[in-house]
Amino acid sequence: GKVIGETANRFCKFLGDISYPIYITHFPLVYVYTAWVVNGKHTLAEPQSWIVGFITVIISIMMAYVFMKFYDIPVRKWLGKIISSKR
Repeated sequence: GKVIGETANRFCKFLGDISYPIYITHFPLVYVYTAWVVNGKHTLAEPQSWIVGFITVIISIMMAYVFMKFYDIPVRKWLGKIISSKR
């Protein structure tokens, strides 16, 4: 599909950039959220379950962004230097 508009383009690029870090970091948060739901016998009918779930998603995105900036990008640059120096 096509992305129309600069804002939509930046948003899609951001989602693409954090896709791998979010894949790596989301599982512990989902595990903790699931344990909270099961152990507290919460249901999706309760507003607090939705609020905590939304907060979990926001924290997951923030963690992915931090890992992207301080781990993923520096490691990719470092590996790029190593690969380009061997050519």
